[in-house]
Amino acid sequence: MFFRVRSNIILVLVLFLWGCFPAVARPYRPLVFVPGILGSILERDGKVLWGDQRSLSNFPELLIPFDQEGGSIKATGIIRSIAILGTIKIHQYDSLYETLREIGYVEGENLFSFPYDWRKSNFSNADELNRFIESKPALQGEFDILAHSMGGLVTRIYIQNAGASTRVRTLLNLAVPFQGSLSVLQTLEQGWGSLANRLAGGLPTIREVLLSFPSLYELLPRYQTCCIYGRPGAGREFDPLKEEFWQTYDVLPAMYKRENGQRFIAARLSKVRDLEEIVRKPLPPNVSERLVAGDLKDTVSRVYLDPERRGPKIWQEERGDGTVVLMSASSGDVRRSEPSFASHQIIFNDDYVKILVQRSFDASAGRFRDYAAPIPVIRREGRPPLEVQGLNLEVPPEIEIGDDGRVTLTVRTRQPIVRGDIRVSLTIGDGKEPEIPLQVNETTTEDAPVQSATFQATFTSPAKPGLYQILARISGIGTYDDYVLVLPK
Repeated sequence: MFFRVRSNIILVLVLFLWGCFPAVARPYRPLVFVPGILGSILERDGKVLWGDQRSLSNFPELLIPFDQEGGSIKATGIIRSIAILGTIKIHQYDSLYETLREIGYVEGENLFSFPYDWRKSNFSNADELNRFIESKPALQGEFDILAHSMGGLVTRIYIQNAGASTRVRTLLNLAVPFQGSLSVLQTLEQGWGSLANRLAGGLPTIREVLLSFPSLYELLPRYQTCCIYGRPGAGREFDPLKEEFWQTYDVLPAMYKRENGQRFIAARLSKVRDLEEIVRKPLPPNVSERLVAGDLKDTVSRVYLDPERRGPKIWQEERGDGTVVLMSASSGDVRRSEPSFASHQIIFNDDYVKILVQRSFDASAGRFRDYAAPIPVIRREGRPPLEVQGLNLEVPPEIEIGDDGRVTLTVRTRQPIVRGDIRVSLTIGDGKEPEIPLQVNETTTEDAPVQSATFQATFTSPAKPGLYQILARISGIGTYDDYVLVLPK
């Protein structure tokens, strides 16, 4: 009896002490990471063409001739961050890698990143992904996949077409444009902003280069009502996957209007139809899939074109991550997806998504708890809460030293609001010195059915050139950010 009592005491003591220490992170299985478009470093003969501060000025060199698919340009790594103006950095995937390291992943041992030439067709890159996986001894058993943006399309083709896909157990898709993105057409129309357009050789050059990428056509919007000839309330849908649209598209460069250019476009569009079939096809039963779809950020979702090409184009927005609309990233069923309120490029920086990544791949993390409140709510004393329907943070992409800039934050809610219901603060900073608060002015509209509050702040640019972060803190919702590049005169 004494021995039995002592044994029980010892067992309880061991269990107590075990609970006093944090569990050691332990991944379930090896992980393959597939980044999105623009996320891999591209080189030619040792020269970095994409992936450093000279990327935009090198952009014309990325053009793919009609009779080639990739040429001598090779993908050599994943973009973690890009230094601009000396030590100022634009972050890409470095924070995601930090999350994976905290889970217990070690690159080359149980974490394998797949860099690829994102200009090429997703079908070609899916074949490359298959060869990459088969070349890794650690991936000859079961493994998981984490895919971001277009990397999810590469992964979907791989899983549906490769026999080795029976070894995939967990697939986590972050902001994948399963039904395409209208931002493709908007970029062809407008480029990336005045500074980026100049650095990349001008808008005509950007169009020529982008349209040479087979992957661009596979990102075209494929959901209903994306594209309409006419105006809001009156018009007819058109399909951007049909050759007739491209034969009359007014921004099409001359090289694509010639016979060989039209043949090239027709061949690319036929692959998009194949991609549609693959996306609709159910995944094998061995694959457990989770989808993360960005929400609340105003995202271009519909374009109205004058069929005679005389009037201006009208772009409409709805909820998404700023690049991919919610319905596309959730593959047509919002109920299947988990939310993120970060922008498309850094959707994995959302705290909830970090937890989701941990619970999906970390064996020590325990069972994942479903998200309880997909729609952010602002509490009001003595009145019903406000359900947030969307928000948009507008920041000038670049200004020169001494010039003024304007920040505009719009918060849309389901219920009517009055001035003071939403509390907002805006700051600007470089991450080194203390943030500088901005004077915020609020205006409130009464437009039904969706109410909105607009907050504006005007600021004079900092005295030093560099990349500065604009932070918008919204009481009851969270913090949102964007960046402004301050240039010397």
